[in-house]
Amino acid sequence: MSIYTRNILLLSANPKKTSQLRLAEEMRDIKEGLRLSENRDLFSISAASAIRPRDIRRAILTYQPHIIHFSGHGSQEEGLVFEDETGAVKFVDGSALAGLFELFANQIECVVLNACHSKYQAAEIARHINYVVGMSQEIQDKAAIEFAVGFYDGLGAGKGYDFAYKLGCNAILTAGIKQHLIPELIESQNFKSPLSSTVSPNIYIERPPSEVKCYQEILQPGALIRIKAPQKMGKTWLLENLLSYAREQGYQTAKLDLQQAENSILDNLKSFLQWVCVDVSDSLDIQPQVNETWQDIQRIAGRCSTIKPVVQCLR
Repeated sequence: MSIYTRNILLLSANPKKTSQLRLAEEMRDIKEGLRLSENRDLFSISAASAIRPRDIRRAILTYQPHIIHFSGHGSQEEGLVFEDETGAVKFVDGSALAGLFELFANQIECVVLNACHSKYQAAEIARHINYVVGMSQEIQDKAAIEFAVGFYDGLGAGKGYDFAYKLGCNAILTAGIKQHLIPELIESQNFKSPLSSTVSPNIYIERPPSEVKCYQEILQPGALIRIKAPQKMGKTWLLENLLSYAREQGYQTAKLDLQQAENSILDNLKSFLQWVCVDVSDSLDIQPQVNETWQDIQRIAGRCSTIKPVVQCLR
């Protein structure tokens, strides 16, 4: 990034009938990190909470931000969740937000949508804004805060948006939360950088009837689906779509990546099963309790009994 003062606009909304998020903590931690940064004099921060749709354009006109950060709830294609005049839920979809940001495309450099399923809106906004961050699925409140703090720590250190995004993702992983792949950085199609982490919103091509079969099978008890294809064929996108569909049907989901397990864990069945317990528990945001329940007996196949259903507060 070039060196000049950047105006940051922090927006948040948490309507009365939605799960309550730690938005005030997120705003405070972002401000504190930038205040302590080496380049603190290069950033000006403004904030608005409990915002209504009309407040977005008013805040942009008033504060003239280069960076807009939204914290709150999202609901896939329905849009981001704001408040109406009574404090009730009001959805604003991606096309409406994209149309608004298009009017300020010469001013706004980056938009961060720190809300569940906000990649839909991020993809629309990225048609006009160079850098946009959205969440590919549900994200825990703690993970969202860690990402935000890491992202602005990177900017405060004088790094570019791409590096700040990677630092935010790493902050989630460093905090012991296995949701570091949920934030996605999308660059405008009119702006390409050789160092960017670009995610195309249209990368997945449907191949019916494979998707329908997978959606039907994932709801069956004890279902096992094997997805096999060459690289760059959309396996990861199909997996994310399946997990999203399962959550829409009321299931809780946990995604394990064996590449994150060290070889020593994979070489030992006991260590592997314990790792599975801990990783799944982290995904569900519950205490694994492996030390309290694990017993060193020969029959170890049934030891993953520490995981219990919970209801999470997600964005």
